[in-house]
Amino acid sequence: MLLAVAGVIAYNSEFLAISEVRVNGAEHLSADHLKEVAAVPVGSTLLRVDTEGIKARLEADPWIKQASVERELPATLILNISERRVFAQAEIIPDVTNATITHWLISEDGVWLGTLDGPEETQVLGNLDLKGLVMIKDVSRAVRPQLGAEVKDEGVANALAILAGFSDEMRGLVATISAPDRTRTTLGLLNNVGVAFGAAEDIPAKESAIITLLNAHPDTLTYINVRVPDRATYRAVE
Repeated sequence: MLLAVAGVIAYNSEFLAISEVRVNGAEHLSADHLKEVAAVPVGSTLLRVDTEGIKARLEADPWIKQASVERELPATLILNISERRVFAQAEIIPDVTNATITHWLISEDGVWLGTLDGPEETQVLGNLDLKGLVMIKDVSRAVRPQLGAEVKDEGVANALAILAGFSDEMRGLVATISAPDRTRTTLGLLNNVGVAFGAAEDIPAKESAIITLLNAHPDTLTYINVRVPDRATYRAVE
């Protein structure tokens, strides 16, 4: 009985008041931003703090794939963060006269992370190294990205699946992906070779066909078609 009473008193007192919030695992997002998102109420204690509420607020941020909250005696709350990684960017041209083109970043798990040049409320925070980031173009003008939402458009989703299925070597050769839909997807390589790729199927076989042709015809190819990888065709200049 005495222990129960003591527990109630401790729970409702300022015992173990939180004096420090520490962030682990953040790379792109700043600790100050994450503390603001976590919104730990002033006067919280390690006993009373709502860790599930903090976790939910953190994971509502598009950049945060997973979060957990730990208590560390005597007065520290730890926010463990797993960030999403930027995987590609998409050029979005709305089907509206004189509409502004925006460029949206997409995570490797297919989430719209924010814009580089859109409305302030959608713009990404901080500096990002976008060197080598593949641009997805010719996206359906019906696409309306929503911050933190999953990519639903079949053309963009197909482009992401292709990139995910490539080896690091092949991914490093791709500059752009034209993705009007799932079947008409084409790649633009850094050496200006166009590749008719199609659906994200038989990706290893299609990659092998591309690499084989590039190696067999160095500096002369202009176009490759690997929609049917065992019957790949190409065009080259002499």
